[in-house]
Amino acid sequence: MRDYTLSKEKIAELERLHRSSRDKCQADRVKAVIELAKGWSAAALAEILLLE
Repeated sequence: MRDYTLSKEKIAELERLHRSSRDKCQADRVKAVIELAKGWSAAALAEILLLE
């Protein structure tokens, strides 16, 4: 299993990037990284982002 641990500062930086992104695909990728760091599974994220 991969380690998706991120610092609070890095998560905050990614959240700012997500809010400022005009590109939907980029925003989804950033959102996925944030949620993986918070403990979501890759399978759950794929379902939520309609990637399955």
